[in-house]
Amino acid sequence: MTLDTAHLVLQMLQESGARPLSGKEIGSKLHISRTAVWKAVRKLKLTGYEVEAVARQGYRLSGSCGDILSYDGILSYLTPETSSKLHLEVKSLVSSTHDLLDEKARVGDPAGTCIVAAQQERGRGRRGHSFYSPPGGVYISLLLRPPALRINEGRWLTVIAANAACEAIDKILMTVPGEHPRAQIKWLNDIYLGERKVCGILNEARCELESDLIDYVLCGAGFNLYAPTTSLPSELQNLMGAILPQHAVDGKNRLTAHFLTAMQNGLAHFEKESCAAAFKARSNLIGKRVLLEGSHSTCEARVLDIDEECRLQVRFKDGTRAALQGGHVSLISS
Repeated sequence: MTLDTAHLVLQMLQESGARPLSGKEIGSKLHISRTAVWKAVRKLKLTGYEVEAVARQGYRLSGSCGDILSYDGILSYLTPETSSKLHLEVKSLVSSTHDLLDEKARVGDPAGTCIVAAQQERGRGRRGHSFYSPPGGVYISLLLRPPALRINEGRWLTVIAANAACEAIDKILMTVPGEHPRAQIKWLNDIYLGERKVCGILNEARCELESDLIDYVLCGAGFNLYAPTTSLPSELQNLMGAILPQHAVDGKNRLTAHFLTAMQNGLAHFEKESCAAAFKARSNLIGKRVLLEGSHSTCEARVLDIDEECRLQVRFKDGTRAALQGGHVSLISS
């Protein structure tokens, strides 16, 4: 009995909806015995899925429990090569995936250590802000230990993560009928579908100032997969969106696996020119008026380009120009 068998049974139950599937029907399609089907159902129940046995009809999922974030589910969508480089922990609720991962990083846990949660109580955002993390999302923190990476090159990890998040979102949307917008990047670390933010990237690093090298990086991605069931905070009501309008077959596990796979590919095959080109191609800022928010002031500018170093090329109202390596940017409504 493999983990994949249980997951294949889960997929059949999800696709059948309210119609019960008999052990014979499941076994026939998967070429396994009824005993193996029973064991798969038992494993799903232990994982947290509510599988109902309907007398003389078979099995079906109860209620809307068909999309549960799980260790086994994520692994089933990863190749052996990808999963072998990860040390995965899956949680239903945490205070902060970044906080938990930072504790592990400080005691020497290896690169590839990854914490994934379905909900955060105190998710971390940029500049000490909180990151709203309700049920219906996926929140990932991945430990990176890049060899000989200088501090001023650290933003490339954010670029890789943003590209990976867009790729993961596009793959999820490809499985949903109809036309969907392509995921776009609001420089430097916000992912949008249309006018709504659906993902935020947060990379935090521990550095050795004397050597100018990065020791480790906590690479975080928070995805708004589904719309929250409770009302949004007022400051997010006109900003936050959802990737999918309704629950999809194993959406959380597939999204997580797609992101981790894209991250590993981006890191393994990193090349500045192609990485920057992919990042620029997804920009939703070029040609737009924006507000640049600094520590003590804000100013208006127009975005001209994103250059080969992924810097934001802007022109201020007085005609002067600048290449920005970091900071917060917000669109000005036209």
